[in-house]
Amino acid sequence: MSVSKCAKYLCLTSFALLFVLGGAIFADYGVGWDEFRNIDLGIITFDTIFLGKPYLFKLEPGGPYSHGPFFQTLTHVATKIFCVDSWELYLRVKHFMVFFLYFISIYFYYRLCRKFFHNDLWAYMCCVFMVLHPHIFANSFFNIRDIPFLSLFIISMFTMTWYLENFSWLRAIVHGLITAFCISTRIVGLYVPILTLLFAGINFLVRMKQINFIAKFFSSTLIYSLTFILTTVAIWPIFWNNPIKVFITFLKVTVNLPTSLQVLYFGEFVSSVSLPWHYAPVWIGITSPISVVIMFLFGLACLPTNLRKFINGQNSEDSLALLPYVWAFSVLAPIMFFGSTLYDGWRHMFFIYPAVVMIAVNGFQWFWNKLYAMPIRIIPNLVMTIITVLVALNITDTVFFMIRNHPHQNVYFNELVGGVKGADGKFEMDYWGLSYKQLYEKLLKQVGPQDPVFVNGYHRPARDNIKILTPEQKNRISWVEGQPPQGRPYYFLTNFRWHPEHRTVDAPQAAQITVDGVPIAVAYYRRNGLDEVALSIQRDVDGNEMIKAPDGKVFSIRNEAFEGLLEQFSIEGNRVVLVGWGADQKRKVPPSDFALFLGDKCLGVVRPTNRPDLANYFGDPQMDKIGFAVELPLSSLKGKPFRQFRILALTADWLAGDVSIQKANDEENKTIWGEE
Repeated sequence: MSVSKCAKYLCLTSFALLFVLGGAIFADYGVGWDEFRNIDLGIITFDTIFLGKPYLFKLEPGGPYSHGPFFQTLTHVATKIFCVDSWELYLRVKHFMVFFLYFISIYFYYRLCRKFFHNDLWAYMCCVFMVLHPHIFANSFFNIRDIPFLSLFIISMFTMTWYLENFSWLRAIVHGLITAFCISTRIVGLYVPILTLLFAGINFLVRMKQINFIAKFFSSTLIYSLTFILTTVAIWPIFWNNPIKVFITFLKVTVNLPTSLQVLYFGEFVSSVSLPWHYAPVWIGITSPISVVIMFLFGLACLPTNLRKFINGQNSEDSLALLPYVWAFSVLAPIMFFGSTLYDGWRHMFFIYPAVVMIAVNGFQWFWNKLYAMPIRIIPNLVMTIITVLVALNITDTVFFMIRNHPHQNVYFNELVGGVKGADGKFEMDYWGLSYKQLYEKLLKQVGPQDPVFVNGYHRPARDNIKILTPEQKNRISWVEGQPPQGRPYYFLTNFRWHPEHRTVDAPQAAQITVDGVPIAVAYYRRNGLDEVALSIQRDVDGNEMIKAPDGKVFSIRNEAFEGLLEQFSIEGNRVVLVGWGADQKRKVPPSDFALFLGDKCLGVVRPTNRPDLANYFGDPQMDKIGFAVELPLSSLKGKPFRQFRILALTADWLAGDVSIQKANDEENKTIWGEE
């Protein structure tokens, strides 16, 4: 059997395995940022196109309109066809469609690489490197913006080369449709007609002397242009009114997105609108397999060879010798030298990675040919054996990482930064928030099977991932904005994005998700209401008060240094709600806890809450976490002497002071207290 036939069978088997694997694991991935905004975009576009409803998105920079609706609308149509009736199924259908389109694009990528390399084995190698990029692999199961665009861009590059072979009207229409789908997924798809017209012009210069070619060229180019323009307008309602104005606005937004976010880069937070020039190449370099990075450098070295082939070319295929270089650097160079708004790593630029891989494999092929041009065969055989083994080991290590840390392949970092452990604290990890899904699943296993679970957190994905859980899991989870029911444990969820201080929260961990030993999401155990702590108030021989802890440590009560106020004391049914604040105002030290006493007996301890209004009032950002909010059973206070009730703020350096509680003895509250 020939090498070519072996390569084709190998490709067929690999494609089948990829499809089976994708079908088996697509449901493992969680929900990322803006998934429901994308769903809304698809629903509204569907209603506008098919039901004649008004298009609700306005022409505002950075608004939802800046993302094309094509794929979102397509997924909504699919959910209509399959009669999807729950968010869980809706999200799973959407995730599978993202993967399915990516799977189809890999086939067209193989066809494109065959055209470029004229060899099945090199084309297969490109597909392997493409599929085994951990970040892109994970994104191909949930990222409804960047992966459909990557997939359609790959397909459009193939249809472009197919169209340039003979400039037929049929191929012009097909390529025009794919171009429109690409543009109406992300406006950056305008690169497709730019590249098409560029390479078409080069073909024109090479073949203009052919009989009847000029008329065929101009007619097919016109048909292509009309097809992609009219189709884009038809499937994107934002263009229906004043398309020229909308298009100009899009260009402004594309050049410099108005979104300003804090981006963790080499351990420091920088603005997404003022990133250093090396941000994009660094992110590509540290999140791609190291073998691809090294081969890419060799690919740059063989650029002169491809340039000579391009200049001396006699046919349309020779004119494509520079395709991957133009594809990659026409995007990367402007971003590096003129600046552009980026965030969440380099996901907005995933569509250039196929070109990066083609350049890398081209470099490998170039090095291979150079070695085997040597007269002594033993040297190239030895060198290529060593290089092949090293590349295979690196790819194997990458595969093991992807298996070991499934489904968190999107947290991969290579050896250039010391892997995931080296990148921890320097770069964003699970910026998508996907790990909240696994965090919920793990948390539910660790609590009682019948116990309700109250949760809250800072980020939208912490809440959105509840919707992709099974009905049984969802029924056990309650998201709370304020305080959960008195005495119930609750869990604070975080993936540390924008909040590195969450890594050191003073609370026990109920569950965590790790990648190679590095936590990427944590559920901290909290308790609303009072934690039972055996504190007691005692007095020394001089009559000085102190609070004694069970471990023998003592808080000295120094009221002269402390300030505090009970702001709310309200009776709600059979409960009493207490809200207030307290701190060591003299030293500007926030409390570590608040202790509630009735006589010498401690009712319990409550942890301080954030009060930014007080930080502003006192003009000190450290005086932020000095509030408290707690509920008590009415029976614990009713009939007791008011003078025995005390709230004290405790500091971490063993001092304490009273909070003024006069509010508890106002006219409306006096009735609950007993005789003195």
